[in-house]
Amino acid sequence: MIETGKFPPLEPGFMMATAAFVAMVHIAWYLGFDWLVVNGDMADGDSFARLVRVTLLYESGEWFNSVIPRSNAPFGDTLHWTRLFDVILLSLAVPMTPFLGFAKALYYAGAVVSPLLHVLTALALAWAASPLIGRAGAYVAGALTATSFGVLGYAIAGHADHHLLFALITVLAFGFLARALSGRDGCAMAAGAVVAVGVWSGTEAFVFLGLCLSITGLMWVAGEKEAARLNFYLVFGLAAGLTLALLVERGPSHYIDVEFDRVSIVHLSMAALLLAFWGAVLAVGAHWERTGIAGRLVVGMGGAAAVFAALWLIFPDVLKGPMADVDPELLPVFEGIAEYSPIADTAHFLIYVGGVLIALPWTLWRIREEWSGKERWVWLFIALAVAVFAVFAVNWVRWSMYLGIFSIVAMTDLLFRIDGVLSARLRGAPRILAKAGAVLLLVMGPCLAGVALLDDKKTKVKGEFKRECDLKTVAAFLNQPRWADRPYTIVTSVNFGNELMYRTKHLVLSTLLHRNSSGILDTTRLLGSVDEQELTRLVRKRRADLILICLVPGSFKYFTEKEDQRVLVKRLLRGDFPSWIDEVQLPPEMKDEFRLFRIQAP
Repeated sequence: MIETGKFPPLEPGFMMATAAFVAMVHIAWYLGFDWLVVNGDMADGDSFARLVRVTLLYESGEWFNSVIPRSNAPFGDTLHWTRLFDVILLSLAVPMTPFLGFAKALYYAGAVVSPLLHVLTALALAWAASPLIGRAGAYVAGALTATSFGVLGYAIAGHADHHLLFALITVLAFGFLARALSGRDGCAMAAGAVVAVGVWSGTEAFVFLGLCLSITGLMWVAGEKEAARLNFYLVFGLAAGLTLALLVERGPSHYIDVEFDRVSIVHLSMAALLLAFWGAVLAVGAHWERTGIAGRLVVGMGGAAAVFAALWLIFPDVLKGPMADVDPELLPVFEGIAEYSPIADTAHFLIYVGGVLIALPWTLWRIREEWSGKERWVWLFIALAVAVFAVFAVNWVRWSMYLGIFSIVAMTDLLFRIDGVLSARLRGAPRILAKAGAVLLLVMGPCLAGVALLDDKKTKVKGEFKRECDLKTVAAFLNQPRWADRPYTIVTSVNFGNELMYRTKHLVLSTLLHRNSSGILDTTRLLGSVDEQELTRLVRKRRADLILICLVPGSFKYFTEKEDQRVLVKRLLRGDFPSWIDEVQLPPEMKDEFRLFRIQAP
């Protein structure tokens, strides 16, 4: 239970046990189910793109240059990612470089970075939740992050991506916010600064920021003493953190560049406007105590509207969000990506989101229990986070990671409440069995129910998984001396671009990154072309050399399912292609999976 100024110190031994449990889960996964690292693969194209980006930074030392020259050939492409995660990968790779060489060291750094960040996140959650659910509960909550599929799905080896960095930042910010809500001096500013680090890492941190501002704003509306000061310190920490982030990420020469998908002056302006509002509220002081809840609600809503209106006047596209500069024609492409897709069936709902069925009712009950104390604000925040992230996760599965984190806090609190009841009422073997059943039901029940509903024929175990469209064989072929005279420009599936850049020295048109809209759309137009003149124009514009098609059913269905038989992919597959395209003979082990075509000058 939170008591102002009293926060129990954590015990190193139990913290080590928490870290060890999470580490053992990852080791067990690697030994029993890993098919990524053991085969030299990564989880997805983003992971390969990250390795390409960090390699460029290591080789060039150009901190402020985000261009990937071999993407969107021949023009190059910029990334919306920022340098914080790059630095983490480099800090892991550089010490191994003298022994392995940089390329191999970076691969292993990418393979282990998410499990390592998961261990840190578990420890951070033990710290963050300890004032709310006690030290014992906090240790368990940290350990149980390894049982949440939403968390573990992004944390296993082979994810060289920043998801678990977001998780770590979110948990740290939550820990400071929980202490600030309880009256701990200085924690509101720290919470704001940590959220600024999250915004520096990526704009999805604005969802968590919105939750923070909603609760702290509601505290002020409700008339809590020092709520105005808490809000001021929160946004002050945010503004100060973003000021430093912009200097580090962009440097003085690009400080005022306007971008919506990457930390920029847009986000700092929003923080400054919030700071001005809460500064004005704080300056008026005791006047607000006489205004009443209704008056403060009107002022709060008016202030929020004024902030957004001012931001919109300065940056008219701000309300479009991070995708403001993305070609709308590209959006259907991203709807087909797994982590951006909605949950479509009961089984996956239970696996990814099922914890909300337990966590949300319990948080509402805890709010009722704690209504007369300050702890209610922390439980209100958790309830809001669970509800919002559940809605987000149902429509966009990547948000299940955040849902898993906050659900675990609530379920652990419930678990210890049940443990107390069982300890008081049962003895001996019945008590042990009842506690084991409670743990299994609360922690793993929804997930196991979802797994039971899955088609068991789709279950894979280590050694039985064969990756469809395995690009390692293609890369080995394209790295042979016959292709070493120059970099060739490859036209292929948007899913293959990042990995081909990582495994070869060649160029690609399309990569599954939203800023590369022109490369993605030109690839779609070229491979789906039915007009010889348009096809020739695109080939010349892009200086295309090779067309790579995977024969695995479904991999090119966007083109093969079109009715028009003049579609280029269909023509290539049936051998009816223009005279200036020749088929490249592939080794026997590749013929059943790929076809490769070389483009002569049209």
